[in-house]
Amino acid sequence: MVNKTIAKIVLLCFCLFFYSCTSNKQELKGIWSEEFETNSKNRDDTKIITGEASNLSELNLESWDARICLAYDELTLYFHSDRSGGKGNYDIWVSTRKSTTDEWEEPTNVGSPINTQYEDFGVFISQDNLVLYFCSDRPGGYGLYDIWYSTRKNVSENWSEPINLGSVINSEYNEIGPSLSPNGLEFYFSDYRTFIPRPGGFGQADIWVSTRESIESSWREPKNIGSKVNSKWEDYGLTLSRDGLFLFFTSKRGDNQWNEDIWFSSRDSLLSEWKSPKRFNQTINSDSNDKAGWISKDRKVFYYSSDRNNGKGSIDLWRIVLDKPLEY
Repeated sequence: MVNKTIAKIVLLCFCLFFYSCTSNKQELKGIWSEEFETNSKNRDDTKIITGEASNLSELNLESWDARICLAYDELTLYFHSDRSGGKGNYDIWVSTRKSTTDEWEEPTNVGSPINTQYEDFGVFISQDNLVLYFCSDRPGGYGLYDIWYSTRKNVSENWSEPINLGSVINSEYNEIGPSLSPNGLEFYFSDYRTFIPRPGGFGQADIWVSTRESIESSWREPKNIGSKVNSKWEDYGLTLSRDGLFLFFTSKRGDNQWNEDIWFSSRDSLLSEWKSPKRFNQTINSDSNDKAGWISKDRKVFYYSSDRNNGKGSIDLWRIVLDKPLEY
């Protein structure tokens, strides 16, 4: 009798959830619609690139090492990791090098107050090296993961106590993948897989942008960047190139939704619309999970994360030196 009662309760909960999902088709814009599903075999959406890929073994351990961000001078590299020696489940780590031709030195933990006993990850540093944006599930947020930022007056100072970016950008949902345009007037981020995605999106995770009038102005209500870039699948974990003209992100769209691939979009100027995304060929995207990375300022070196073979941990940092600068 008890088992039957439990079974009825489970069935009722499932029916209520299914009804709530299907009754919100208009609000969730395309999550359940087939119109955003495309067959990439029939489209020219693959970017053929050539180059030599290598594992950044000097940075990787037997851990999850992901999400590279380089400082503007490209002599400092940030990433997040769940390796031992940190303060929480995920911490932000940093490595330096003396020149762009030198190898990266052994990474160190960024430390307090950036890293906590909670998850701190997904870092982006401003062009002047004075503002550090990152994601965290620490107390004081609006959702499971929020975007926070810390400042310093000069590069020799310690980072200030992090501040939540606020309820205009952060919500009861998940916000990750912060990126700032070179003029400081566009702030890109993505929501992330939750029980219910952020309303107003096209898929299970979308890319969003907020704008402001000036550096001193407040951020406006974020807008979805649209179905030309976002799909009915998961599009998240973005990074914006230093010139603001390339947008890299992770997605499960395309022929094989089992694995994640790296896609990118481009625009002609900061005032132009984003073009239809392209997926890297197998020089970068493999049969494993490949996650969006970072392009050097000369567009000749691309950094990314992958769980492909011949790595050291569950996810490793990789680098590919392209045979020619990346173009759309």
